[in-house]
Amino acid sequence: MNILSIIFLMVVTGVIIWLARKPAGVSLERTRLIKAPAEKLYDTVRDFKTWPHWSAWLMHEPDTRLEFSPFPMLKAGWYTWDGKLVGAGKITHTGLVPPQRIEQRIEFTRPMRSKGEVFWTFTPVADGTQVSWGMRSKLPFLLRWLEPMIAATVSKDYDIGLGRLAQFVGDHSDPVDISFDGAREMPQETYIARRFDGLLSDLPAAARANFPLLTEAVAQYGLEQTGMPLTIYHKFDKKKLLVVCDMAIPVKEVKVADGFNAGKLPAQKYFRTTLKGEYQYLELAWHAATGHARMRKLKMAKGAPMLERYASDPLANSGVGVVTFIDLPVR
Repeated sequence: MNILSIIFLMVVTGVIIWLARKPAGVSLERTRLIKAPAEKLYDTVRDFKTWPHWSAWLMHEPDTRLEFSPFPMLKAGWYTWDGKLVGAGKITHTGLVPPQRIEQRIEFTRPMRSKGEVFWTFTPVADGTQVSWGMRSKLPFLLRWLEPMIAATVSKDYDIGLGRLAQFVGDHSDPVDISFDGAREMPQETYIARRFDGLLSDLPAAARANFPLLTEAVAQYGLEQTGMPLTIYHKFDKKKLLVVCDMAIPVKEVKVADGFNAGKLPAQKYFRTTLKGEYQYLELAWHAATGHARMRKLKMAKGAPMLERYASDPLANSGVGVVTFIDLPVR
């Protein structure tokens, strides 16, 4: 055996050992307090014909072809989906314990074949019902390394779905709405800005401090505002959760202002996603926006920054009155 064969064998052995130490499947559970009776939530979830109204996936493709069994709300009831963006599959009730628990089997046939178990629990509490939505599934040995990514992605989808479910049953105490508005051409924009370079967790506090300063500067220097305030994301390190961005206000003409920088956004095509809801939902909205772009196989414009545009004043609005546009630069 030559040296290259020995090295190859060592690498393969190392990979096998590494994969063997990874979880054999995906297991996750997300919970939300919903201000509605457990009986109502149980009946809503077990009736598959309600799912298109609050599904975190079907919102990406509302015209997905759906088929339902004759009694989709009973044990062994099912529905199938077949779409260009969301793939195809089937989900079936395998256990119903009214109004406490629902167990389901989910089968994906496209874009890849896999199976899993889904479960729901409904626990009455003082303010409503604690709703838990979970999933367990096995992974092929060679795909075990995908477990963290799959768990993180599905968890965010479940959070979106639980939020939509809450509104569907009438709980509007913490509303959120995410919609996909399509491509739009934006002209060149000049802006005045404050730079942020630091941890993602520190960004909200920086925004609360910097946008009032920008508003004051626009008034102090007699600048003409030409668009809604925005954040221009230049760099984002997913592993270290570091971000470099400009918090900015578009203006007609920039004058030198101490403590501020200026810049220009070139004319660019963007794919827009709209979030109606408090800023705490921005992470989920970005997840939905980038996921939608992948589903549509949109090609990102290399080197162009991603944007958040703030269409309403968060101090004067609340709930779905807080409107944010997420603009992904596309070719």
